[in-house]
Amino acid sequence: MNSQNTELGVTPLLTNSSEFHFVGERPFFTVLAGIPVADALREASCFLAAGEAILTKALDGGLSVDEVFGIKLLMATAKALVDSSTAPIQFGNRQGGAK
Repeated sequence: MNSQNTELGVTPLLTNSSEFHFVGERPFFTVLAGIPVADALREASCFLAAGEAILTKALDGGLSVDEVFGIKLLMATAKALVDSSTAPIQFGNRQGGAK
């Protein structure tokens, strides 16, 4: 919690757990519960920007299998970060940090 939040008595919203990139029926990656939502959304923005940059460059010369996979994983990661932040934003920390 930063000093401004402490002075205001604000408790940061925390992420829920969100599984993504499944291998068979098992998740290969998981967004951890209890991460500040602001951090999760900042990271989601970075993943989306990276995906957009790869897509923009790839459209000029065609998409390789690796580029398609990279874009797909970046988008899935960003989606999981946003999904893990939605309920805490909507409901406060009543659900934040829950698995």
